[in-house]
Amino acid sequence: MSDKIKNTIAILRQQIRQHNQNYYQYDQPVIADAEYDQLFQQLLQLEQAYPQYQTQDSPTQRVGFAPAKVFSSATHKTPVLSLANAFHTADMHAFDQRIKRRLQLQASTSIVYNCEAKIDGLTVCIHYQDGKLVRALTRGDGYRGENITANIQTIGCIPQRLSGRHYPNTLEVRGEVFMTKEDFARLNKNIQEQNQRIFANPRNAAAGSIRQLDARVTAARPLSFFAYSAILPAEDQKRITCQSLLLEQLASWGIPVSPETAVAKNIAEAIIFYQKLDAKRNQLAFEIDGMVLKTDVLEMQDRLGTLARSPRWAIAAKFIAQEKTTILRSVEFQVGRTGVITPVATLEPVVLGGVRVTHASLHNMHEIKRLAIQPGDRVLVKRAGDVIPKITQVIKQVIKKNQPTDAVQKQGITQYTMQHTTQQTAQKQESYGIRAPEQCPACGSKLIQEEEGVLLRCPAQTQCPAQLIQGMIHFASRPAMNIKGLGNKTMEQLVQKKMITDAADLYQLTIKDLMQLEGFAELAARNLLTAIQNSRSTTLPRFIYALGIREVGQATARILADHCISFTALMRADVADLAAVKDIGLVTANYIYDFFREEKNQRIIAKLEQAGVSWSDTEYPQVQKKSQPLVDHTLVITGSFRQWTRTQLKEKLHQLGATVTSSISAKTDYLLVGSEPGSKLTKAEKLGIKCVKEDELEAFLAGKDL
Repeated sequence: MSDKIKNTIAILRQQIRQHNQNYYQYDQPVIADAEYDQLFQQLLQLEQAYPQYQTQDSPTQRVGFAPAKVFSSATHKTPVLSLANAFHTADMHAFDQRIKRRLQLQASTSIVYNCEAKIDGLTVCIHYQDGKLVRALTRGDGYRGENITANIQTIGCIPQRLSGRHYPNTLEVRGEVFMTKEDFARLNKNIQEQNQRIFANPRNAAAGSIRQLDARVTAARPLSFFAYSAILPAEDQKRITCQSLLLEQLASWGIPVSPETAVAKNIAEAIIFYQKLDAKRNQLAFEIDGMVLKTDVLEMQDRLGTLARSPRWAIAAKFIAQEKTTILRSVEFQVGRTGVITPVATLEPVVLGGVRVTHASLHNMHEIKRLAIQPGDRVLVKRAGDVIPKITQVIKQVIKKNQPTDAVQKQGITQYTMQHTTQQTAQKQESYGIRAPEQCPACGSKLIQEEEGVLLRCPAQTQCPAQLIQGMIHFASRPAMNIKGLGNKTMEQLVQKKMITDAADLYQLTIKDLMQLEGFAELAARNLLTAIQNSRSTTLPRFIYALGIREVGQATARILADHCISFTALMRADVADLAAVKDIGLVTANYIYDFFREEKNQRIIAKLEQAGVSWSDTEYPQVQKKSQPLVDHTLVITGSFRQWTRTQLKEKLHQLGATVTSSISAKTDYLLVGSEPGSKLTKAEKLGIKCVKEDELEAFLAGKDL
């Protein structure tokens, strides 16, 4: 038994060292962070249970990886440590109790904590001498780091010289270099247009950009930085006594710090901040994977001290994993509402963010070629909130068996090596090659290629059953005609039984028709029929959106309703008139024009009107716009409001003539700020956009102070 445990520990150490090298040295991790944490925790638990096998060179006793030889290196003044992890609120309570026991405090004593969003970036140490940036190092192995001074000096938000007053003669700032989600998407788009390999995620993009031998490459990358700590001279340590004050002081010297921080009076408040941070993580401008919890009093940190690789006074409270690796089973092609053919991956089931995931989007054939993906590949799958899971990376590796398979499997261990399987991949592509279909999988129509072969589209429109079903689901959806109780499965049955061939047929259905559907008794049929009849009375923006015109979303539908004196005028408008409407554009104008020129669409609209579908044109006359105080203004909303829901506030703003968008840009005129605002507030302040707080909202909506 002892030999088996010893062998298991040796295998885990080998795996973790390889993963550390992939992550820290090559910037190419081959497993998700959560899976690495699982391996690390397994090794840690075995070493704690069998201390006779613990060694000084174990990954549990060290941080990072040795600096790459292509860079010069230097020794850190004090080690750059890693953090122990907490995966549940119980772990945070246990952390709180450990601190109290070590400091010999009563269990009921409240400890003040500084809570900070855990940025998923690259740790760097920046040295200032007399206020001037003189050196920057990576974490390296925690003791020596790579000299990346020239690269750090190209990052615009990192000051070359400190500003403000009373900064120390010598200062070492520690923090994370990262890339915002928006900048990451823009960078990958530019790289893709140049037919180069794109980055798998923002962390890899940031790390790869910093560890460049040519600083000009780094300078061309959109990098950001947040400081989380600093090493101060002894005299400054006397006046800066806590972590929260340290962050404030760094900000006063011009060094960026994260806006997602808070001071908690006790562990209960810290957990509340953790839960709030988790709830809004997908709305933040940057990637985070947890919260860093630190005792706020710096003197308390000194008393607690450190372990070999982590401080006793801080812990990383991780969020539920939203990224894991799994196996690709197959790729199927689905037909969307507008006829676009989308490849969808079928996966070995994996739990992400508490949800069992079996499918992921592959977007288009270009994405399949970029990933060089094949059935049987190990893939990295990411899920963010309610967004459809997507495959971000293919792990082109094989499992190397260092011992009998059953011995490994009993320990639940997966072994990875960095042996690239070029020959095997080529053979697999030949036998399993994913080819684009030539015919529509739903109706058999010959597909047409768009955007240089990136997109495939079925031209059959509503003659294709898949497009008809998706179009009907769109028509009945909440933002469109809002037919409650008319779900996807019911709509599929209606189309498959040929009870409906277009949207107007919905209003001809009877209770007898609905009772033929699976799962429908008389009461359910009556309720659905009532919901269909109630949807006859709608608004012009909803009706325009429900028609499913290509490139016409909710915002565009409202713009069209605001602009046109009547729906008839919209139907008769020519391309030039439509293109002249603010935020429409020539491409969308052509789609709108073509839609209303098709005889089939004219016939369906006439049938809908005959069925009693109606709206009031007078709600949106162009002449009223002159008296609307927010006409031609673009607004964004952030946070929550006591007297308004988001939907109510948007509706009120639309009535006042405003255009409401979801993201901040230079074109934004106002940001309405509720409680617990996100990163939009920070961006608005940087751009100098006017911010309206909730106590100012009533006067603002009345047209005052504009």
